[in-house]
Amino acid sequence: MKLGSERGETPLISMDSGLASLLIRLEELAISPGFRVQRQVALMRFLRPYVSVGLADVLAPLPEELRLADLFIYGDLFPEDGQPSLVEQVRDTISSHVSNEERDWLDPIRHSYMDLLGIVSMGTPPGEPSLVLRSLGDGQEYRVPGGAWSQDRTAGEILLTRLIRRGDAAVVPEVALAMSGTVGRAVFESANQTRREMEANMGTFALGDWTEFAKQHGYILAWKVAEARMKLLLLAEARTRFCRPDGQPLLYAVAIYEHHDSHRLADGLSRLEGWKAEQAELGGAEGGAHAIRSWVRSFRAQGRTGGEQEMVVARITLTPMHLIVECDHGETLNTLKHQVAATFGFSLHFRGETVEVPGHDYPEIDLLDEGVPSRLVEIPQEEELRLLRILLESVYLDWADRPNAALGGESPRHVARHDDKRAALDALIKGLEREDLAARRTGQTGYDYSRLRAHVGLA
Repeated sequence: MKLGSERGETPLISMDSGLASLLIRLEELAISPGFRVQRQVALMRFLRPYVSVGLADVLAPLPEELRLADLFIYGDLFPEDGQPSLVEQVRDTISSHVSNEERDWLDPIRHSYMDLLGIVSMGTPPGEPSLVLRSLGDGQEYRVPGGAWSQDRTAGEILLTRLIRRGDAAVVPEVALAMSGTVGRAVFESANQTRREMEANMGTFALGDWTEFAKQHGYILAWKVAEARMKLLLLAEARTRFCRPDGQPLLYAVAIYEHHDSHRLADGLSRLEGWKAEQAELGGAEGGAHAIRSWVRSFRAQGRTGGEQEMVVARITLTPMHLIVECDHGETLNTLKHQVAATFGFSLHFRGETVEVPGHDYPEIDLLDEGVPSRLVEIPQEEELRLLRILLESVYLDWADRPNAALGGESPRHVARHDDKRAALDALIKGLEREDLAARRTGQTGYDYSRLRAHVGLA
């Protein structure tokens, strides 16, 4: 295939002064007060995923996307308020001088379109570096001069850009959004699928031609890039694990149950395959009657000190009043909840859970990466405490009016009305305070238990 067209070898054109001056002139018109509304409409269309889908909450448009949006306004926007396009305004202007060098580029900009182009080769012929680009849509190849936009590029990468063609020549207007081959081809396949769907829905064969589609709906290519960034972000988040300052996995996914058969639960938990018992906590001067026992699932891995360390990824804790399931991931918690319910459901009462991911910075997404690596994020103890406090707040929200197994199935508020039962209720609340999950994990109490006393009338 000939480069650029069937008519012969594509000559090189640099980003000459005429084109540079014209782009500056178009920008001045685009930001002028009379065009401000239409410019905003165009930007909203080109950057729609960041606005209507809400990506802006987690991802900001890349600088290349913003610059390509400007080129979309110059070359593709037909104002909806009846005023001429920017190219037409420059062409018909009589208030200022427009050089012939600038006018020579008006039609090329008007007929340019967004495209996805693979870098076939990086060459350095005598006089000027150049690249060979091939459109993924129609297979046409173009030799284009390099520039600042092509620095650090390599063959095999795919670019979202807007070639400006004049005669048999083509030039990149100093902006190109680079992607890896894998990401770029996925963007193309998604855009191509949308093109076929639009063609079928509209009942026209016009969009069967890639050039026609890219000219009329080039902004869809930008949408697909934004969607690809979001998919990569979600994948990166799925591969993110959280740890405490000591390097241990953060067990942020937690479910809490009340129980009424401590001995049976302890026996069953001791028989769970793949779980190891931890040393029991005595729970105060009362000794074994208030022991807190736990079982963990763990693996051996390299610790921060250099040697191997046992990493706990799940824990089941049995206290005198609660069974608590803690995991390092929401999906793991869901699996364990089903296992616990199937094994001990007859003696458990679900009271609440949290799978809220700890607050953290989102990962940087690089479209040039062929794969998304896993990462480990350290979460400060203050954030761990915040999550546990939210959980305990939900657990105790209606505690005063719920039937309680430790009180013979009566509600704490009802028990508080009987003088002969108030001591048992007070002891129950003291036990809850003693086994506070946040206090055992962070050293700081996760709930103000005086509120429970006030709710039932013990305070």
